[in-house]
Amino acid sequence: MTAKNTETDETQLYRLSVEQKYDPVRAVKAYRWVEAISDPEEREHARRHLTGVILPVNPADKDAIAFVTASKAIADRIEAAESDISGWVENYYAKTAPAYKPAYLLFGAEPRFRKVVARALAAYSNFFSNDVSTEPGITHTRNERWWIKAQTAPVVISTSRPGHRWLIDGNQTLDSVYKNIKKDIWCDIDLSGIGYCIDRMRKDRAENNLGSYIDAGVIPNRSSVLPFQNGNTLILVHVCWQCWQTYVLDQKINIKACEVVEPFDDGFGSVGGPINQSEYLWDRRAVKQTADEFENRNKRRPNLAELEKALQGVSFIGAKNPTRKRTTMKNQAK
Repeated sequence: MTAKNTETDETQLYRLSVEQKYDPVRAVKAYRWVEAISDPEEREHARRHLTGVILPVNPADKDAIAFVTASKAIADRIEAAESDISGWVENYYAKTAPAYKPAYLLFGAEPRFRKVVARALAAYSNFFSNDVSTEPGITHTRNERWWIKAQTAPVVISTSRPGHRWLIDGNQTLDSVYKNIKKDIWCDIDLSGIGYCIDRMRKDRAENNLGSYIDAGVIPNRSSVLPFQNGNTLILVHVCWQCWQTYVLDQKINIKACEVVEPFDDGFGSVGGPINQSEYLWDRRAVKQTADEFENRNKRRPNLAELEKALQGVSFIGAKNPTRKRTTMKNQAK
């Protein structure tokens, strides 16, 4: 005589949730929601989507185990790619191009650079679809199965070369791609609005005028790279020195006073030193809301000094956890 297994689907689900350290109550609720879906394909899709996230994995379900294992492997590769890019960007602004550090630190509050990055990502989407047979973009890689790795490996795009992307797949690195692109003549700020700085730089290079500039004691204009991150994609933005200097003066930024202390998880970063509850936290939403309110009142965007002054009235976000280390920008605007 054999004992009959009286364990129901929900009790088994509850037990597996406890064993695999999922929230058992939440798992049961999710299971009931999935079972209530009438369409079989939609119900199976929902179950796969939630398994390994809210629902535990049934050891007897080989398909579910394979799906979750593959999904975790993909997630791990994407996380590794994002970490590689994040580290490269932080090192770039800290060691390679500290003069451009304000662009990195102020990205969350500066609409000019956000728009440039947004346009670059929109162009990227237009050139690269999910159908590799019809997409018009060019992928630089030596990997024969690059279309698979392109979903998870680090990818580099540059505003100076729309329609191109570089896949970091072992045959090329972030450094090698940067060295290949850094000499491109381009300026995404272009304060003239007609590309005057770009034309001037191209003419100087064609006529080899750099030596005569240096002999005359004049610093020649040049294009530099500002890297920004979006997931596993590295966007290389370009600015010329003259437009950058004009931007810094207009925004009253003291570059020497900017120092990275503890970068935020979102890549926005922070500068200065530890702050107390009487000071404010540079949070993307708080900064954007304050800047928008200033624009509504004054019909223009605030410069850095005005933004800092306006942020002094924002309540301290970390007040509920005063022991947690926070950092802020203490830029000495002049």
